[in-house]
Amino acid sequence: HDFPNVTLVGALLADMSLHSGDYRAAERTFQLLTQAGGRAGRGSKKGEFIIQTYDPEHYAIRFSAAQDYTGFYEEELAYRKLASYPPVSHILTVQFYSRSETAGGVRAQTMADLIKEEIRRGAFGKYLSVIGPAPAMIAKVNDIYRTGLHFRCEDEEMLIKVKDLIEEQQGRNRREGTFSDKEDVIIQFDLDPVGGF
Repeated sequence: HDFPNVTLVGALLADMSLHSGDYRAAERTFQLLTQAGGRAGRGSKKGEFIIQTYDPEHYAIRFSAAQDYTGFYEEELAYRKLASYPPVSHILTVQFYSRSETAGGVRAQTMADLIKEEIRRGAFGKYLSVIGPAPAMIAKVNDIYRTGLHFRCEDEEMLIKVKDLIEEQQGRNRREGTFSDKEDVIIQFDLDPVGGF
C-alpha cells in the first residue's frame, strides 16, 4: 500500500514475534518490519521508522532497521545451516488429533518409538532426527486435542519413508483393533510446513 502522507511509522514490541517457537520467526519478523518501515516517506516527504524492542541486537531487528536484505539473508542462511533447517534440510511434521486428552500423545509417542527403533536398526541411511512428541502450540481446538511430532533429514526420500511407515502402522492398528473407538486418532502429515511448527 502506498500512503504518501505517512512520514512516521512505529513498530511496538517488534521482537515479540521472535519468540514464537518457529524456526522462521526471524524471517517473519524481518519481513513485517521491513514492510512496515517501507510505508514511511514513500511520497515526496521524508519518512522515519521507529522500532521499539527489548532485543535490539537481534539480527532480524538490526537488518530490518537498516533495510539490509542481503545481510539478513546471509545471517539467516548461516543459522539455518547450523541448525539444519530448511532449505538446508527437510522437515516432516506429523499432527495427531484426538478427542481423548491422552490418546493422541500416546499414539505420537508410539510412532516416535517405532521410528527410533528403525533408526537404531539402520533403516534410514542418512541422519534423521526425531523431535517430540509435544502438544501443539494451540493444544486444543473444538474439543480436539493436538500433538505434534517432527522429523528432520537432508534426504526428503527418508521423510517419505517415515510417513509411509507411520501410515502402515496406523493401518495395522486399525485392522487389529489395537485401540478403542474412544482412542481413535487422526494423523496428518505436512512436508516442509509453511505454517506453525
